[in-house]
Amino acid sequence: MNYFQNVQSLSALKAQYRQLVLANHPDKGGDTKVMQLINDQFGKLFKAFQSGTCTNHSTANGYENDFNEARTASEYTRHVYEEYGWTGSNYFTCERSKIIAFLRTWLKKTYPQFTFTVNKNGYSSINIHIMTMDFCPWKDGNIRMSYKTTKMKDQELTERAQDVVNNVRNYMNSFNYDHSDIMTDYFNRNFYDSIEFGNNRTPFKVETVRSRRMSGEKPKEFKWQDGPAHKSVKKVLAGLTFGRSDWGRNKDAMVLGRYEVDPIGKSENGYVFYPNYYSQPTIIKKKIQKLQEIGILCEKSYNNIRFMGYTEELEKSLAAEDRQKEEAFNQWQQNQQSGESKPEKKEKESVNIAGLEIQIIAYSEKAIAVIGDTKPIAGKLQEIGGRFNSHLSCGPGWIFSKKREKTVRDLLSA
Repeated sequence: MNYFQNVQSLSALKAQYRQLVLANHPDKGGDTKVMQLINDQFGKLFKAFQSGTCTNHSTANGYENDFNEARTASEYTRHVYEEYGWTGSNYFTCERSKIIAFLRTWLKKTYPQFTFTVNKNGYSSINIHIMTMDFCPWKDGNIRMSYKTTKMKDQELTERAQDVVNNVRNYMNSFNYDHSDIMTDYFNRNFYDSIEFGNNRTPFKVETVRSRRMSGEKPKEFKWQDGPAHKSVKKVLAGLTFGRSDWGRNKDAMVLGRYEVDPIGKSENGYVFYPNYYSQPTIIKKKIQKLQEIGILCEKSYNNIRFMGYTEELEKSLAAEDRQKEEAFNQWQQNQQSGESKPEKKEKESVNIAGLEIQIIAYSEKAIAVIGDTKPIAGKLQEIGGRFNSHLSCGPGWIFSKKREKTVRDLLSA
């Protein structure tokens, strides 16, 4: 019997294989002989697509990047078995912190190509947020910034995405119990579960992990360290910001709050501003005092904090730091275009001491490194101020200040 029908690509082969595993694996109540036959057929087709014997008419189904590191069919089958290895009950405790630790370890091991966040919410809930995937999980191809999975809404997900969500949900619930009786309004379960794409602060992204990118290198980014004025503002705001309120008594006023991902997706930029409400006047008074101490002018407006402006001194400092950042960014762009930003190769100088191969490397502007057969002279290198570091970019070795370069050379030439 041929278990694989109309397979036109390696990704389609993987998708069909996963369906057959869930239906026929012995751990799922299937027949061992049938599963062996499925594995044999999968191995032949996998090898044919890998070698190019079968033409690969690939269509997007979410399995294009599914464990591409697999060089053989057996490596892929082992990966699938490990991914679906959640049989049996794992319930052992009511402490959500311990359950969350197990979930984080399992998610990292099972889906290394995706990123997740796991946290507890309220008194009895555990939330898993899928932050990145290497494919678009929605059938229509439109990426949602925030999306909460339910049995009804899961129909909008691709087959591969549904497979991941169901597998994660099943493993999470293996730590759960439910003794509830809806007819009598009696609810008793270990925790309530929730799986979402993205969260309130960070939107979901389709992103290939670094090890699978074509170049294998991290894209270059402009880096800038904020000045004293911006640092003091960020510190006192503590993650909040001033934005325009769209409702309430402070409508159209600039008040203190935070931007969160729009769960509905109707806003132009994908974010919604939520004012920060304070229940006690003393808390508002203390917050206003801290803001005014660094030069942010504000006042109490009902149960919000209304922004009035900056002091002249703070405004000038912020403007000066913004100009410095803009100039640095323009210079960085010019360096990128001219190729001046490429790091120079570390200069190496080989030294031969009594048959020992030792190299002196200009490690940075302020340091040199000594690598090679340094074990016989380790004590002498330590005496002149060297520190051994096994994690240097040039390999394990001894690191010295540039000021000690002459002392190091004298020792090695003696």
